[in-house]
Amino acid sequence: ILLVPAITFAGFVAPSILITRRRVSRQRAMLRDLPDLAGLLKAFVTAGVALEQALHLISAQQAAQPRPNPLSLEIRRALADYGLGMSIDQALDAMAHRTGVEEIQLLAGALSQGKRQGAGMERILRDQEQVVRMGQRNRAAAEASRVGTRLVGVLVLVYLPEFMVLIMVPLFYGIFLKAFG
Repeated sequence: ILLVPAITFAGFVAPSILITRRRVSRQRAMLRDLPDLAGLLKAFVTAGVALEQALHLISAQQAAQPRPNPLSLEIRRALADYGLGMSIDQALDAMAHRTGVEEIQLLAGALSQGKRQGAGMERILRDQEQVVRMGQRNRAAAEASRVGTRLVGVLVLVYLPEFMVLIMVPLFYGIFLKAFG
């Protein structure tokens, strides 16, 4: 009877923890693939391919892999919305809000703005690629700085006992002998 509240609480909390971890993992996978998507879009648009066709070609190539990445699946879903009558701007905006990733929202907004203006899509995609790559570099630097902090903690836990045993104990023992012996 005492375990029932604990099991009930665990049954209430565990799904939200699991879903949060999966959502974060999915968003990380999307962020990892976003610079390549921006670069491929820039290459296709520079070659004269329409944005919708470029998105289709990229997502079809990625979806053909044995394990497609979540970003290509989201692009295919946005293209399906586009095929069902939404404008490409609305479909990309819905995709960006569905993913919850700020960089994807910025890219979708920039693509929508470029589509409305009708010109300068290459410049917009080049700028977005640079922004996404700089964000990726900043996230990697932040991860590396966290590893350094953990490394210091490990070093303290490993070397502090040896320091105490090898240096401090003989030092205090020598002082104790001189003072009282």
